[in-house]
Amino acid sequence: MTNKISPKAVQLPKYKTIFQYQNAIKFLNIPKLRKKHDCIVLAEQLLSSAQKKFGNESSMWSTIAIYNSSFSKNNIRLSDALRNVKLNIPNIHERWMVFAMMHDMEDKQSKGSGSNQLGVTFRIRFQKATKEHELSKAFLNQAYMSLSRENTDFEQIMNLLDNAIVHERESRLIFEDQMKQNPNSTTVLRGFGALLRDIYRDDETALLMFNQATAIEEENQNVSVDIVATSDKQSQLQKISYSQNPGSIASKRSDGKSINSTSNLNKMKKKKNSYKSQFTVDLSEDKQNLIPGFIQIILISHMLLVRKQLLQLMLALGLIMQQAYDIFIYCKYIVIRSDESDGIQDMAGVTFVPNVDTIKNQTLQTLEKLSQTVKEGFVNTEDMSIFTLWETEFINQTLGNYLPSGSDRKSQISSMWQEAGNFIDIIMSISNFVEDMISNTWDIQLDRANIPVTIIEVAKMIGIEYINSAQKKAIVSVVASVVLGFIALVVPLAVNIIQFVYTIRNSFIPIRFFVRALIGFILIMSSLVFTVIAVYASLAAVQRNSSIFLNGYRTALLGTCTLCAINLASTIVTLLPKNFECTLATNPMWTDEAQQLTGDSRIDSLTSQRTLKKDSETQQVQFDETECFESRDGDCDVPHRIYGLTKSYHGFEALFGLFTQDCAELISEEDPANEISLQTASVQQMGSLMLYDLKGGCSSYRVALLDEQTDQMKILETVLIVIFIISIISIMIGFVLLISTRTILFNVAESSSKMKELDPETDANERTGM
Repeated sequence: MTNKISPKAVQLPKYKTIFQYQNAIKFLNIPKLRKKHDCIVLAEQLLSSAQKKFGNESSMWSTIAIYNSSFSKNNIRLSDALRNVKLNIPNIHERWMVFAMMHDMEDKQSKGSGSNQLGVTFRIRFQKATKEHELSKAFLNQAYMSLSRENTDFEQIMNLLDNAIVHERESRLIFEDQMKQNPNSTTVLRGFGALLRDIYRDDETALLMFNQATAIEEENQNVSVDIVATSDKQSQLQKISYSQNPGSIASKRSDGKSINSTSNLNKMKKKKNSYKSQFTVDLSEDKQNLIPGFIQIILISHMLLVRKQLLQLMLALGLIMQQAYDIFIYCKYIVIRSDESDGIQDMAGVTFVPNVDTIKNQTLQTLEKLSQTVKEGFVNTEDMSIFTLWETEFINQTLGNYLPSGSDRKSQISSMWQEAGNFIDIIMSISNFVEDMISNTWDIQLDRANIPVTIIEVAKMIGIEYINSAQKKAIVSVVASVVLGFIALVVPLAVNIIQFVYTIRNSFIPIRFFVRALIGFILIMSSLVFTVIAVYASLAAVQRNSSIFLNGYRTALLGTCTLCAINLASTIVTLLPKNFECTLATNPMWTDEAQQLTGDSRIDSLTSQRTLKKDSETQQVQFDETECFESRDGDCDVPHRIYGLTKSYHGFEALFGLFTQDCAELISEEDPANEISLQTASVQQMGSLMLYDLKGGCSSYRVALLDEQTDQMKILETVLIVIFIISIISIMIGFVLLISTRTILFNVAESSSKMKELDPETDANERTGM
């Protein structure tokens, strides 16, 4: 077996001047040579030898800086060479070279995320963090020195500790921000580690950060040495030969340890990119959760539940009942005039019954108003459960064949039956009957229908459903407003108050905190005024719905009394073959309880607010002296409208008193069939009152109610808008004040926790090994 003798390593020539060394490495200007690894190693050996001989010469360090900048691309060595140039009294040209190379290096490094971020902004921020670190350490030393004195000034010590904590916070925030931006920066790692070591005495974490910074630097150095490695077998042998040379600077690291020449280049590049700092502390704003902040106040604008649509619905249903009775009265008047023309009815001295043309004209006008009223009520209905009451066929309408009276002055209904229908169909049937009655070809023997009974009862039922629905919605709105207001305001404030009390018991709170917290709390709670007013508005808005509806129902009841009086006075007796009970009726007149004095169960279930108040419009309608309540245009121009009344009267109360007095006189008659006729003064006065001023007074009272309700709504809406604006402004101001108190409390709480960390006794056992 033959032994191969490796060639003897060539000895470097001994150069005596810097110029000779500079000429010796000029072969790097040839592109082919500087790509070979053995040429790079030779150049580094020459520069290492020159550095030992001429280490105090600025020109030598300038040459090394140019080499590292142009060939090795090692920023660590480049920075070290430029620093040595400045330390060895450089000339003007070398100073300019240092400035230019530093500027170029900063521009390159600022664009990437390398290990040494030396940008201008980075350096300024790092210098500020270092300065804050030194100030914090100085204040902390002063505090410890003050504690060691015999006469301890605790106020001064607290101020020193507060200043130390403030400067530490500023330094820590800067380091944390730079750690996020430059996780591989060895400068930041060492600076942050020094902060942890000096202020918190966290030696273990600081040592880990120092070791990580050293590992990053060594890895970068290894990559720069092997960056031009080739796969040529001869070059690998030369690399091994030169790396075994004891004088080679490529065979040693900066700490003097040998480098493994067989390291994998791709593996090292991957490891370089995988370095991420494990010590980035994400404090910033999350730690302010030590003190729970106020959630944004949920300011709910309460809707005023009284809508104009609801008022229109209440008004429409009242008008439907009134107009249905008007049509029935006019139909009764047509029959009376028809009987007069046939010689059946004596009308001598009767003045309250209009002539036929007037009856037909007013009936047609009333029918048109009824159609418009039904349309308004039907279209404005939003609740589906109520909407079905207009269209569902659940109403039994009673119909009958009418036979005129003969010589015995008795009329007869030969047959009666009931048909199922809905509210709209019944109103259409009424319209058809009325159109037939006012026509010139009307046959008195045609079918008749019980207009007032079914219409009044169904309209009453639907109206009460509207009232109950509005009250339920108002209650739901109030409950929702109170609950949401409690959750939005009281709960966050209670949580913060509890946290404030807890913090106050464990920390020192400045006086300004209490002032701002109190003012902010009062301003934010002022929005409860808006909630209270909104709740009142929601309840007050539905209080008069029942009153408006009952006013229309009162007109229908007055019409019922008038019809009863006319029927008592009529000489014609109608014979009914059978009796159909209105199953929807709650009025005892249309049920089997007609002989008993009992109330209407639906009406008795309503709660009505007092409508008469001092100096109100309703009071003026009720009691002020007036000459006319106009029901239709031109009524006030009719002389002697009301039978037996020729002068002004004191409001609606006077007319209502006359009407009730007439009713009492008719009831007191012992023989109504012989003592009561159309010529009776009470009958004529009741008929004229319901035809003119009494019905007009009911309308005027209803208009007064609507005006008062509308005015109240406008006032409440204006107050709500003003309070809403004031509440928003107050909440904004209060929120700003409470935000500042939150910052104060956070700083106090953080400072209190820092005080414990700064206390040497907290980690005495760990530091002494006990």
